Amino acid sequence: MRALFVVALLTARLALAQAPPATGGADSPLFSDTARGPSADATAAPADPLSELTLDLGAFGDVNGALELSPTTRPSFGLGIFDLFFTSQAPHGFSFLGELAIEANPENGVELDLERLQATWRLDERLSISLGRMQQSLGYYNTAYHAAAFLMTACDRPLIVAFADQGGVLPVHMVGVEVAGEVRPGPLTVGYALDLANGRGADVEEVLNTFDTNGAKSANLLVYLALESLGLRVGGNALFDFIPADTVVGAERPALNEQIFGGHLLFERRQFTLLGEGYLVRQWTQDVPQSTIVGAFVETSLQLGLARPFLRGELLTASGAQSLFIDSIATGESTLRGLAGVRLDLARRTALKLQLDARHHTVAGLTLSARVQLAFAF
Repeated sequence: MRALFVVALLTARLALAQAPPATGGADSPLFSDTARGPSADATAAPADPLSELTLDLGAFGDVNGALELSPTTRPSFGLGIFDLFFTSQAPHGFSFLGELAIEANPENGVELDLERLQATWRLDERLSISLGRMQQSLGYYNTAYHAAAFLMTACDRPLIVAFADQGGVLPVHMVGVEVAGEVRPGPLTVGYALDLANGRGADVEEVLNTFDTNGAKSANLLVYLALESLGLRVGGNALFDFIPADTVVGAERPALNEQIFGGHLLFERRQFTLLGEGYLVRQWTQDVPQSTIVGAFVETSLQLGLARPFLRGELLTASGAQSLFIDSIATGESTLRGLAGVRLDLARRTALKLQLDARHHTVAGLTLSARVQLAFAF
């Protein structure tokens, strides 16, 4: 059924691509001044509103080979994410975006996930309004790099901004509305994004796609300053949410207050890139002590011809009371991660990545692994 669904989407794309040239637009009778008055030609055929739409389809994929330096772990090949990316431009500042990800799961099966589905109206660079399911404006990484591995320098996302089904702790996806834009007073750019969304579900992996389970809404504000002449951007965000109670028998949990504060720094100069982000996650209620999770990473890379060597250091730690909501990390535990590698752009739409990964967990100890990834776009 999933394959038939994807084939149907591709067929629709080809049908639109073969449609006759657009006859509508601002110069067509539908929008002209004469069409609104009594002198309009009553016999003219109405313009087809679909004739002005365009649909662009992009696809991304990756395949991997992994070796963990442990006598109990076997080397393996694995599928990454097959990502379908749809965009469409419409008149009067409207645009539409859809993203479907077909990915392998830990049970050696395949799952179909709706990553994004959003409609945007853009006045100009100072104001745009988006509605739907999108990636929340947390720092820089979460909105700059999406599901496709081809878009990332390294093989995977940092731990703190990982997707929820990969052990992440942040609400990287949201269903709601976002107001965003940039203003440019002189050489300085001031950017902002205000998100109002359904918020978290009862489970850390749940995204409330259809309805909210409580009256409270998640509110997130991102503000950043950028100096393009220096290649520098600095910003921060604050998110406030009220997580609903979990009433499932055997997993009962009270409702929780949540606050997330983050900061980021991006420096891009010539062929050099440095990106750092940090987050503080607090959860509590009147009868439950506060749990605190801190995560941060710094990633740097340098383009040398077709090669881009990269380094990344990461920290994820939990303190205070045990979180009743996030179970991927226990209080008192911490993970230190360092990785080094190189991305080779073999062709315009093909990248080969070689990555060495070292992790130290307070319980599991040191783990070393190597990974090869072929990421591509088509």
